[in-house]
Amino acid sequence: MTQGIYQFPSDNVKFNSIEDKLPPFDIEAEEAVLGAILLDSEAIYRIKDRLKPEHFYVSAHRDIYQACLRLCKKNESTDLLRVTSWLSDHGILARIGGRNKLASVVDSTISSINIDSLATLIIEKAVRRDIIKTGDDIKRLGYETEIELPEIVLKLADKVQSITGLTSVKTKEELQKARYDRLLTHLKLIHTTVPDPAYREYLLLGLAQESALSPSALERIYTKSLTDQCSKLMTYEELQQAAKTSVREWLMNGLLPKRTTVLLYADGGVGKTKLVYRLAKNIIQGSNWGDFISTGEKRRILYYQGDEQESDMYEALETMGYTQDELQSYVRVRFRWNFEQLPILISDLNEFKPHLVVMDSLTFLNRFSFHKEGDMEYARPILELTGLATHYDTTFVLIHHANKSGESRGTTAIRNSVSEVWKLTKDSSNTATPNDRILEIDKSRSRSSGKKYRLVFNQEDLSFLFLGEDDIQGSPAELSTRGKILDFFYHHRNIKYEAIEIAHELGINHNSCRGTLNSLAIDGLISVQRRPSKANLHYLSYENSDHSTDSCNQNHAQLSDQRLLLSDQRQDNPETFDNADFEAEQSESIKKLDQRLISVSDQRRDACPKSNTGDADQPTSKNSEKKSALPKKISENDDQLDQRRPNDLPHNDYGADQAADQAADQGDQPDHLDQPTPNRQFPFCAENSTAKQTKLECPRTGLPLPQPFDIIVDGPLGRSVATATSLRYREDNRLQVQIEYEFADGKKRTRQGHVGKGKPEVEAIAREEITRWQNKALLLPKRRYQVRQLADDDYIWVNNCRLVKIPNPPVECWYVFEAPTGEQLRVRADDEFKLDSLNE
Repeated sequence: MTQGIYQFPSDNVKFNSIEDKLPPFDIEAEEAVLGAILLDSEAIYRIKDRLKPEHFYVSAHRDIYQACLRLCKKNESTDLLRVTSWLSDHGILARIGGRNKLASVVDSTISSINIDSLATLIIEKAVRRDIIKTGDDIKRLGYETEIELPEIVLKLADKVQSITGLTSVKTKEELQKARYDRLLTHLKLIHTTVPDPAYREYLLLGLAQESALSPSALERIYTKSLTDQCSKLMTYEELQQAAKTSVREWLMNGLLPKRTTVLLYADGGVGKTKLVYRLAKNIIQGSNWGDFISTGEKRRILYYQGDEQESDMYEALETMGYTQDELQSYVRVRFRWNFEQLPILISDLNEFKPHLVVMDSLTFLNRFSFHKEGDMEYARPILELTGLATHYDTTFVLIHHANKSGESRGTTAIRNSVSEVWKLTKDSSNTATPNDRILEIDKSRSRSSGKKYRLVFNQEDLSFLFLGEDDIQGSPAELSTRGKILDFFYHHRNIKYEAIEIAHELGINHNSCRGTLNSLAIDGLISVQRRPSKANLHYLSYENSDHSTDSCNQNHAQLSDQRLLLSDQRQDNPETFDNADFEAEQSESIKKLDQRLISVSDQRRDACPKSNTGDADQPTSKNSEKKSALPKKISENDDQLDQRRPNDLPHNDYGADQAADQAADQGDQPDHLDQPTPNRQFPFCAENSTAKQTKLECPRTGLPLPQPFDIIVDGPLGRSVATATSLRYREDNRLQVQIEYEFADGKKRTRQGHVGKGKPEVEAIAREEITRWQNKALLLPKRRYQVRQLADDDYIWVNNCRLVKIPNPPVECWYVFEAPTGEQLRVRADDEFKLDSLNE
């Protein structure tokens, strides 16, 4: 049915009246705000710009607040005496209820700490009352047929404007930020969890339509969000602390940093892919490549190959000497992947946990991009890899092609998006052979850049022989010192030395030693721990993934700590060591600790023998042919300590196993490593009443562990308890913890993970897990609740209500229920509803 240009709705219009309900208000909140202002004269400055007198429902409260604003405007105190005097002088005191009213407001207030949230609540109630009033006005306008329709439309616009112009719960900036955060969350979810590119594009189009933005605008917003890596504003003390602890970690010292992105580019046929295959083999075996020393072995490698076929890659790896065990245990390969399938990469990172990811090549992997190679947006996937490298503790190597001028192809944003840039070229010197190559560190955020290294490519076994740094600077004596120091650190792994100690050990000049150490540290060939007001410590790290050497690591850490303690005492309290005999005794103690450290280091290397990799893998120094005599057996004490170590403890974060969550929600206990292992020789389970009385020790270090403790959370469904038990200290000094949950409905769940901030972090994790379970349990369709609502004179409980929405701050701050009548009821706190025992 139509009349003119207006089409009437087909549904019947309902004229149900709700005038018997009270308008929204919160008298307790109003009194609390006024009491806070009367108690604390500074509190009004936190709310005066957004809370207005007309927001108060009670007229007496409006008058009191107006008086406070007047006094505040004159820079006068808003204490009880001043406000009382002002109201009396203006003849308002009797109207608001006299001094008794003001006294009762003050007596019912404890502090002003929550005045901001209470003011927000009052404003929200006022907005709702204004909406109701505006709705009534609009309804009356509809009945006033003597007014022309265009005039009514104008009045409607004015009425709506009066609502939108009223100060709401949030400022405009806060609302915009909340919408932006919600949009960005949706974007990240779509980009990182939807593997099908077509379906992902469909979802993005729907999100663009919903947010009134174009798909290209969403793409730009997401790209720019990836560049948001700015740290917080640091004080000098914070910077000092960060510099003290932020030691660069390497897969291969001086070449492959951890948790970073590397771009290797070269012309076709130079051998860039074969070079990466070779380096990957080195870090699997823990062997060295010239001056570049591996920091561990048995590293996992993930290849994403696009430029080579399966047969070509298999033949290349076989030719290079990859063993079947290496290929089976430490290598995974995926072909024809592209950046549009980012969720597949995230799944592989979670499942395989690679130390190094090789992507060949950037052009192939980005072949479905809508952007040209010269566009800035072409580099967006690299920014995503940067975040993944940090989050998943891995390093990405991107193989790329050079352009006609010999530089990296495409936009400069590609180069700017990575942390390291390597350039591989043929040696163009007159004396060079066709197989000579130059590897240039073109850009680096981890070491010095601009240096070049000479290589020889062997086409028979596809290996690269490392010849050394090209045009290395320094006299023969300086180069000899450099070789001695590298060789010394190679045979004294994980032992930290000061420059003066190295000089003494090798019999070289202290100043020359210190300069050489600085040069090696700048090139990343050794690690340095900078200590404010103390001498720097230099070392060459080694990480062993074989658990059989945990006891060696334990002894090594304890001995190294003792050694550093003696050294620091000599620097912090030099007057204590004026006695020559005592000085000699301390020096002798340090020497003995050094010998024990060397022995433990040799035991650790002997426990995991390295493959024979040839001369090219040894450090290039004149002492590189030395081989230390390695004992064949670890001490009995170490074996006993190793037996106490928990077997196969997972190094995952809390809540990582989503399948276990689902199983627990269904009442099943997950059957995997999250469950306690029965044969462990120290108490894990909270049910063991003697566990909390037993002195726990770390099986790796022997240090005492924190005692188990309970986290108790009371909620609408009852009491949930989490029992936290410490298991061990990891090598990174984080504490391995097991948390056993017993939820209010009787279901149980066990989680393991590691924390770095002690008990507060464990409590936060446990409370988050319990809250997550509680939110799921509250929303079960079968559950019914009693909800407290304000009636005419008092609160009443509405029975048989179903929960349809839980709070999700800052977007939604209410529990929303559906009453049997279909009406929606909202409450803010979880003590305003309870289980309906008749319907549970």
